[in-house]
Amino acid sequence: MSDEEPAGGEPPALSARAVLLAGFTLELSLILVAAVLGWGTRGVPFPFRFQLDLEGLAWGLGATAPMGVLAIALTSPAADRIGWLRRINEVVTRLLGDAVRELSVLELLCLAAAAGLGEEVLFRGVLQQVAGAWGLWIASLVFGLLHALTPGYFLMTTGIGVYLGWVQVFSGNLLAPVIVHGAYDAIALCRFRQRLLVERER
Repeated sequence: MSDEEPAGGEPPALSARAVLLAGFTLELSLILVAAVLGWGTRGVPFPFRFQLDLEGLAWGLGATAPMGVLAIALTSPAADRIGWLRRINEVVTRLLGDAVRELSVLELLCLAAAAGLGEEVLFRGVLQQVAGAWGLWIASLVFGLLHALTPGYFLMTTGIGVYLGWVQVFSGNLLAPVIVHGAYDAIALCRFRQRLLVERER
C-alpha cells in the first residue's frame, strides 16, 4: 500500500485547492439547478422574492443570533463530550481538516457566502416554493439528506433547514435565510479552522 492511500479504506482528505474549487463550483451550480427546477414547475426560474432592503437585512441579522450560538457551541471543545457531536467533528476533520487549516479566513468567508447563496436559492427559494403545502418540510428533509455525513448531522441539518424555511416564510425575502446560512457557515468554518490551528501547535 502506498503512503498516499488512506488506512481502512476511508476516503482521502481533500486538498485546500480542491475544497475551494469544488466548493465554489458545487455551491454556485445549485443556482442553475434551482433555475431549471423553477422554470420547469412554475414557468419562471426564480419564483421567490429577493430584495436588498433594510427589512430583509434586519430579519437576516436577527435570525443569525441563535444560529451563531449554535455554530459556536458545535465547534467548542465541550461538543466533544457529546458522542454524536464528537462523531460529526471527527468525520468533518478527517475529510476537510487539512484543507480548512490551509485556507485563509477570506477564502472560508467566500465559501460560506457561496453556500449561503447557492443552497438557499435552491432549497428555500425554489424547492420550498414549488413543493406545495409541505414545501418547508420537503425542502428541509432533502437539505438534511444531502448533508448526511452522519445520522446526527442529518437530524441537525434537517432541523436547521426547518429554521431557515421558517425565516423565509416569515420574512418573505430570501435575503434573510441567505444571510443566516452564510453567517452560520462563516462562524463555524472560521472557528473550526482556529481549533485545528491550536491543536496543531500543541
